[in-house]
Amino acid sequence: MGAFALFPLAVLLFGIGAVIWFAVKRTWWGNVFATRGNPDTASFTRSLATDGAAVYQTTPARTSKVGFVLAIIGLLLMFIPIIGIIPLLIGVVVLSIGSRHRAPATITVSETSLGTGANRWNLADITALNIRTDSDLNTSDPTPYARWENGQWTINSQSTTVMFSKAFNRRAVERSYVISLKTRQESGETVLAGGLTPATAEALCNDLLEEISRRGAATGA
Repeated sequence: MGAFALFPLAVLLFGIGAVIWFAVKRTWWGNVFATRGNPDTASFTRSLATDGAAVYQTTPARTSKVGFVLAIIGLLLMFIPIIGIIPLLIGVVVLSIGSRHRAPATITVSETSLGTGANRWNLADITALNIRTDSDLNTSDPTPYARWENGQWTINSQSTTVMFSKAFNRRAVERSYVISLKTRQESGETVLAGGLTPATAEALCNDLLEEISRRGAATGA
């Protein structure tokens, strides 16, 4: 009888494991685990190839460890769904922020083009390099306000859960900046590197712009 009682639980655990395996192996969620050993600050290096091209290698920052902790706590407490679902959801959101582009990137700037992966653009066609966060979550806390209700003043503010969630999300957003490229031919933008911290993103973007400007001026582009 005991074995039959445990069967639904075993099926549930198997299903959760299958979903996690698929997410890690088949989607960008793999970036979350692939970069878990990275430092909490992104970095990049610049070197020169034999043909004179400048090669930039980026190392993304890992996502906040608190996401792993909350997700694990949530899974362990799934036997009490009302309690376990809250840390699980917060942890999943934290881990997901910026992880779509949280991967090492190689950017090459030659005399006539800029390339990353299989993509390549002529320097003359590049109109801008932009820095932005890879998340549109609202992580700002609204200013509490007072209102008269039932014959007394009450202070309206966010719940403790929401406040903690936004605090954790802000930590993840700070490690989720991307540098994107815009050209004359394309209406959208292409991400060159992600999982960056603000200082690293700014330094890399400035270095790339300087390299593009110098090489473009040398070739008359």
